[in-house]
Amino acid sequence: MGDVMSRVACIFFPYLYAGWARRKHPWLGRQPLVIFREGRVTGVSPELRGYGLEGLPVAEAKGKCPDAFFLAYDEPLYKGACNRYLEALTRVSPIIEPVSDEECFFDLTGSSTEKEIAKLKTSLGPDRSWGPVLVGIGRNKFVARLLARAFWQAGSIGDSGFYCLETAPGQEKYFMKTVPITMDWLLPPKVLDALSRLGFKSYGELQDLRLDELVEMLGEHGYTVYRHGRGLDDTPLVNLYPPGKLALAFGLEGETESRGVIARVLRESARVLASLLYSRRKGCRFVKLALASEEDTCEEGRLVPWGYREERKLYEVLVLLLDKLTLTGPVVGVRVEVSSLYDWELAEQDLFDLKPRPRHDLTAVALALNEKYPGMISRGVKIGRREEVLSFWDPWRFSGETR
Repeated sequence: MGDVMSRVACIFFPYLYAGWARRKHPWLGRQPLVIFREGRVTGVSPELRGYGLEGLPVAEAKGKCPDAFFLAYDEPLYKGACNRYLEALTRVSPIIEPVSDEECFFDLTGSSTEKEIAKLKTSLGPDRSWGPVLVGIGRNKFVARLLARAFWQAGSIGDSGFYCLETAPGQEKYFMKTVPITMDWLLPPKVLDALSRLGFKSYGELQDLRLDELVEMLGEHGYTVYRHGRGLDDTPLVNLYPPGKLALAFGLEGETESRGVIARVLRESARVLASLLYSRRKGCRFVKLALASEEDTCEEGRLVPWGYREERKLYEVLVLLLDKLTLTGPVVGVRVEVSSLYDWELAEQDLFDLKPRPRHDLTAVALALNEKYPGMISRGVKIGRREEVLSFWDPWRFSGETR
């Protein structure tokens, strides 16, 4: 479907904790190493691969590996390493979604994957502290993560090196044939147990079953299993780094020119973004919509008033942006971004507080708007206690003739 087919990558550092601990403490040498946090194991060195220590209580892990050296989680060390590779990812992708210190999703839609992965490899450098760097590239987050872990699951990696595995568009079902069902982290434990009791071990054994048969066996989860067996998943990619913006990328399963279909994606985007803004106690001042087709990507954005973080308001703005866009062909991907984030304060101002509260810089706002819409900005006069007024002619709602 061309270069704009949705391409999502997942980068995974299975031994990041041990590698950076040895970098900080060279005296550890090649001694088996266990990193723990809040009483549980979070990472191990390659020597302990296969012991199944991750997630165990420290006491139980010590019983299994009494000769290992146990080291507490070093937050400044690991956050510094995490920020270092996240900064490298900003040079190759506009949307970055960290999952943990060791794992991150990023968007490569519309890019040359070979070129961008080579750039990423150069940015990380030959530093052995990373341990093996595993990258999976697929049509969605689900397939990308499974690809990144395929090397590690098979035990076919060394203590260092850069490994990349990619599925061609349309080949997801063939890749899923050999994937163990237990690797599907999105399925509830009760579903995994049910499939195990029925004797199913890999997705290849489930691909011959019809949708109605899976629904009869697993209830509502049968639909998810049916889609996962074909490498299909609608989970959007969410930009969480850098923290100054939030973005979502939806890869459509097929191309469409229906504005109704796109509007449904925008409604889901508004719901997810409103939830993210609310959980972070943030508001946004700018909203942007981009639609990708086989030929190119068209986009529109606009400033929004203070206080925009509700689902309804975000959806209304996105529909306005959609109406402004002229589609050059069938849409294969949708990207929504909110930026210029600011802290949302729920408390009212204390009238007896003698400290002056910061005010919005009206001059800066007026200059920015005047650059975007020359001749449409005017300012009132501030006299005494009266407020200064900023008047802005909105070209989105009124034509030049009715001005």
